[in-house]
Amino acid sequence: MEANNRENEEDEIEDDPTPLRANPIVAQMKQHSEEVAKKFKALFILHASVSDVMFTRIMACTIPKEA
Repeated sequence: MEANNRENEEDEIEDDPTPLRANPIVAQMKQHSEEVAKKFKALFILHASVSDVMFTRIMACTIPKEA
């Protein structure tokens, strides 16, 4: 059960936003770039707010309850 939940969480985390259409408008391009940057922005904020030792421990966790 735990392994199945972990797979679902990884799929949700690593899914990229939907690709842009052939001729996107400016608002669609902006929204797409913001969606792509969200994951990296969250990781940067987490790394900036905790010490290196704690960040390493958090990233080594396999499920959210371990953190």
